[in-house]
Amino acid sequence: MVMRQSAHDDLQHPRRNLGNRYRTQAQKFVRLAKADPERKESNMQWAEQNARQALLHDFTDERNWRCLADIKVGLKDNHGLGIVLEDVFTVLGRDTEQFEKLKQLDYLEFGLELLEAAFARDPLTPDAWWEALVARGGGDEQSDEVLLEIAEFADRCRDLDFRDQRANIVYGRRIEHLRLQGFEDLFIELSRHLLAHRPVNHELWMQLGRLHERRKEIDSAWSCYDHVQTLMPHLLVRDEFLNRLTERMDG
Repeated sequence: MVMRQSAHDDLQHPRRNLGNRYRTQAQKFVRLAKADPERKESNMQWAEQNARQALLHDFTDERNWRCLADIKVGLKDNHGLGIVLEDVFTVLGRDTEQFEKLKQLDYLEFGLELLEAAFARDPLTPDAWWEALVARGGGDEQSDEVLLEIAEFADRCRDLDFRDQRANIVYGRRIEHLRLQGFEDLFIELSRHLLAHRPVNHELWMQLGRLHERRKEIDSAWSCYDHVQTLMPHLLVRDEFLNRLTERMDG
């Protein structure tokens, strides 16, 4: 049942599915490069091109980052691997000034280790991120240590620049997970911060609108739904909200 659901989820996310296809193609060209030394350079170039396409379609799948990083190691492209790692730091909302201190490293030797350390601390998917946060807090979601981890995360959010679309999406999904854990006021505060940096994040406007509606904060809900429908005219969430309000008044 779990396997069926996973396959169904992939089919429901075309970008994720395309990311998987491009990554599979990249891995195929890597195998061809190893099997045919005479065409190694050509096959590795095709591998890199497909790995980049995988990331363009789904930057939230850590396997796509690993695939491109492995290819950079195979190409002995120290500079290129450094650029990949810097991009990962940007997506994870890490301080790029800290990355500057690592620029003298031999990425071909330490780059893959750095990548794994970054994902261990900051998994890209919200469920894995929450599990890692709880684990750092001792494993008990209700513990004071976990609350301290959440407070540290919130402080980090307040200081970050979220104009990068990918970082904005990743953190938007993380704070949505906080909302699901009951931290509604914190979700509202951090949502406003992310949206101030990137107001075209319709996914976050939608979640914020639903929360305001549930809390019967009508004006705020209307404003959020209006943003969604302005950004995505085919999503008639503002009109549907108006219909719900009218039905309540008539009822």
